[in-house]
Amino acid sequence: MKRKRWLICEGVFTLATGIVIAYAAMNRQDAFLIFTSYVLVVAVLSVALTVYWQSSSARAMEANRRRIAYFIDNINTPALLWDNTLEHIRINDSLRQVLGFAEGETLTQEQFPALFERQDWKEQDIRDILRSRNAEFVIHTRSGQAVTMVWSTSGMQQTENTCLFMTIGVNVTETRQMQSEIEMFSNQLAASEWRYSLSMELSEIGILLTQGDKYFISPELQRMLGLDEASVSFAAFRRLVHPNDTVIYDTFLRSVERLPQMQEDPEDQIHSMELRLRSADGEYHWYNYRYKAAKLVGADTPIIGGSFINMDTEKEKDALIERLAYVDEVTGISNRNKLMLMGQETYACSLELGITYFVMVLDIDRFHLVNDAYGYECGNKTLQDFAHIMYKYLSFGGFGARISADNFALILRDYGDEELPVKTMERIQADLAQLGMTELSAKALTCSAGYSRMPQDGESFAEVLEHAEFALSSAEHRKGTVVGYNSSMHDTIVGESELEKQLSDAIDNGELRLYYQPKIALTNGRIIGVEALIRWIRPDGTVVQPGSFVPIAETSQLIRKISDYVLSEACEQNRIWQRMGLPNIIMSINLTSADFYQTNVCEAVYEALARTGLEAQWLEIELTESLALKDLDMALEQMHQLRAMGVRLAMDDFGTGYSSLSYLQVLPITLLKLDRSFVVNLEQDEIAREIVAAVIRIAKSKHIETIAEGIEHPEQARLLRIAGCDNAQGYLYGKPMPPKEIEEFMRRNVTERQVY
Repeated sequence: MKRKRWLICEGVFTLATGIVIAYAAMNRQDAFLIFTSYVLVVAVLSVALTVYWQSSSARAMEANRRRIAYFIDNINTPALLWDNTLEHIRINDSLRQVLGFAEGETLTQEQFPALFERQDWKEQDIRDILRSRNAEFVIHTRSGQAVTMVWSTSGMQQTENTCLFMTIGVNVTETRQMQSEIEMFSNQLAASEWRYSLSMELSEIGILLTQGDKYFISPELQRMLGLDEASVSFAAFRRLVHPNDTVIYDTFLRSVERLPQMQEDPEDQIHSMELRLRSADGEYHWYNYRYKAAKLVGADTPIIGGSFINMDTEKEKDALIERLAYVDEVTGISNRNKLMLMGQETYACSLELGITYFVMVLDIDRFHLVNDAYGYECGNKTLQDFAHIMYKYLSFGGFGARISADNFALILRDYGDEELPVKTMERIQADLAQLGMTELSAKALTCSAGYSRMPQDGESFAEVLEHAEFALSSAEHRKGTVVGYNSSMHDTIVGESELEKQLSDAIDNGELRLYYQPKIALTNGRIIGVEALIRWIRPDGTVVQPGSFVPIAETSQLIRKISDYVLSEACEQNRIWQRMGLPNIIMSINLTSADFYQTNVCEAVYEALARTGLEAQWLEIELTESLALKDLDMALEQMHQLRAMGVRLAMDDFGTGYSSLSYLQVLPITLLKLDRSFVVNLEQDEIAREIVAAVIRIAKSKHIETIAEGIEHPEQARLLRIAGCDNAQGYLYGKPMPPKEIEEFMRRNVTERQVY
């Protein structure tokens, strides 16, 4: 517009100048006057026009500035109008709200640079801001809060000395926070995925997803199974399944096929299956697949997903637990626990199907002589050979087990031969007589048996077995025979047993004697105590082992007389040794359930100690697991009273029960006696060594001493000492001895000790 006005003025001036020149040419005498007047007029007009135009331009610029200011004030985003001198700064309400300014408050020259993250203001800053359009700056509100703004600055008006700029901003604080949070979550997700992947790898857990007719397999499961692809068909996966587990796998596939038709929500059910799969090493390994179905939006069939966990270790533990619970350590065949389970199942089948069985209980005659004369190793070999012989004659559907020291049981299917027990016994007897053991070459082994019929001879398998044992007991005075059960045997065995009468006479005639077996400290070979063992020595010199007469005594009142004798004699003998100047040792005695639950054992112990003058710390009472746990509340009461007196308590045959470790927490025992079944295979069986070491560690953590019985070889003693066992007892150190022999042993032990 300004240029257009100048062009018009230039045209008019050119035309007027031409007219003046022409007129002066026609009036030459007045030419000077004409030109002088024209110049004066032009000068006046020029000044007038310049003043007019300047005034008009200023008004226009002011109007433009007002329009921009109006725009700034009414725009719905933070904005400001400023000039290069910073003398004029105008901000709108949106920016005031961001900055935390009061209504009408404006920005000062000192505050202005902070909008663009500047400490002070230079002319170069303006050029930088104009070049960096949509630049992002962090400003701080009056409350100190950080706000992220994106500023866009444009030049709006320029005069000779000043330039006007308009800056419009966008508050992107929330956007940047969201981006930061997204980035943080992404990092966390990546870290979580890495941890998940690592945990899957370290824990050896594989993931298997099923959708359609394929499995989708995680990298860890690929590694476990040796697969190259991340997916595999059902048929290809089936080829990995152990042949004996294909039925389980096929059942799983059928359940997958039925899922779409199921009425209930599949997501409410969690399933599990165990099967063996051929793995990366080419061997079959046990896995547990725990899976669940989930519905996907838009999918016709649910997706099935779950985890694969290698269960080899658990299966080995289960096998070990089952072995400890159901397998006899010495012979390797089933024990009494397994017999009771299988027997009850067989009993139920016999009732339902009308099938008859024979239940035989066999006993190796005079087996204690083998242990006493040749040691436990020879005895164990005899038991193993007997078990193998017995198993040779198991008929189809039969079962065999070792049920106690030298007692075995057979379940034989009755195919109509009434003489089957007798014939089976004769065959076993014939093979037993042929055992070619060097130590027993001069001794003919025999066995006896009793049998009953199932289900006729009892209301349960336990009762049928008990009746077979009654039949065996009736045959004890006729070695090498087999006797069938009849209903009169129970009363005859309990009430009129000849052995019971003989035992009663033996007690009155003083035929009972105590023998003492030494207990040795493994660390230094010093004798620390003895175990008092009852022996029945008849006038003819025959020795009757406790296993033969103690059970009979326990069914009558004779056991109290025997226990009173053992307690009194043991305390008296230990006090005699002390008065003789022999080393102080601990005297251990065994209590039966009749002693512990039917009499006031604490009163009896107190009277024995007071009568003999023996201090309580030199007496130790050994209890078996089954005895201690028969009535736990009463047992605890009795045991705590004994401990309060100062009497030591030992748990005998530890490990043969089913709840040993859990009850160590509550029983106030001072000594744990490891059963010889732990020791017998200690040299060859690494698992046995680990179990023994674990039990010893647990005992030490409870401040309970440990002793192992049945030690026969130096290597056994050495391994136990290394494992941390405190004491040992067995034929390696000494057999049970009469008082005179054990006295000599103690004297020699003062100077002659052996540490293995």
